[in-house]
Amino acid sequence: LAAPGGGLHGLVRCETWVDASHDGPLVEQWLDQCPDLECVWLKNVQGALLPRLLASMRELAISGIQSPDAAALRFQSPTLERLTVLLGHEMINRLAVAECPVLREARVRAPMRLAELLIDDCPVLDRLTAEGFEGTRLSMLPIADLRLHQLPALRTLHLPRAGFFKWPAEELETYDEVTTITMSIPPMDGAPWLRHFPGLVSLQVTYPWPEPRDLVKHASIHCPKLEQLTFEFPPNTGSYTVRCCTSHLLPADLECLEAACPGLADLRVPMTPSTNLLPW
Repeated sequence: LAAPGGGLHGLVRCETWVDASHDGPLVEQWLDQCPDLECVWLKNVQGALLPRLLASMRELAISGIQSPDAAALRFQSPTLERLTVLLGHEMINRLAVAECPVLREARVRAPMRLAELLIDDCPVLDRLTAEGFEGTRLSMLPIADLRLHQLPALRTLHLPRAGFFKWPAEELETYDEVTTITMSIPPMDGAPWLRHFPGLVSLQVTYPWPEPRDLVKHASIHCPKLEQLTFEFPPNTGSYTVRCCTSHLLPADLECLEAACPGLADLRVPMTPSTNLLPW
């Protein structure tokens, strides 16, 4: 495509992964020959190419960034409407998505050594996915601070491998408009951060390890509008794990939840022979 005469002047969307690691100038030449391009998926992007992409693209997906010296990385764009950033072993300590006035959807997968993920000043952001490092183990302590600021339109929050993140204790901002949170592998200390989401209507938790009691407790305290609460386990989860988790739920826990959340209409809990919720 980057050969002379190989440009696609009408190309608007390139929804297939293009490996940008081999020859940076070749990728830039290709972009020059596709002046109408608004959406591109790139693997192994050179850090020097990011400003150009952020200045013009409406949709951008990046898998891997070759910027070994970039301890901090910031995605700021006047044009982006959808952003996907999938990282892993990059040596990046701080990652920010900020000052994106038309960004509506963002997905960020944290690199292993991340200390802070900041999502800030995105006034129309509706859906946010913040994924913990994909190597996160159940016993891993939270590593990265998750900071959310100035997101007035945020409705849906997805937190795969949520135990990788922690909410800084000094954070006081609340997001009344967030109605749906889905997560897997929640933090080991339960979910005191639910205090930031008093308008929560639906909470779905996959793999609520080590036990869901803290989640139920904090939902009872902080989420009076809750209508749906779901605990589930992947199909390949051993029955021992399911039994250990759900057997810790007590009738009193659910009675408290029922009293605190009068609109609760849908409760889903994996049941095993050792799960005793009677007489609730």
